[in-house]
Amino acid sequence: MFSSTKDEHAHWVGQLNVFQQDQQIARDFLRSVKYWHSQRQIPGTKEGGYPALAWLFLALHVLSLHFDS
Repeated sequence: MFSSTKDEHAHWVGQLNVFQQDQQIARDFLRSVKYWHSQRQIPGTKEGGYPALAWLFLALHVLSLHFDS
């Protein structure tokens, strides 16, 4: 079950226009979001916050809106 969900996420991410247009920008942006998340000490899943993956998906969504316009 876990691998099918992982495959679905990988497929969804691969279909985004941002990855089809410029993978380097998307990769750097996601690394920046991950760094921001760790530096701001935003609560993780164990502390009752959103997991880092949720922040990355949110960032991908915002970035894809930028590339679609």
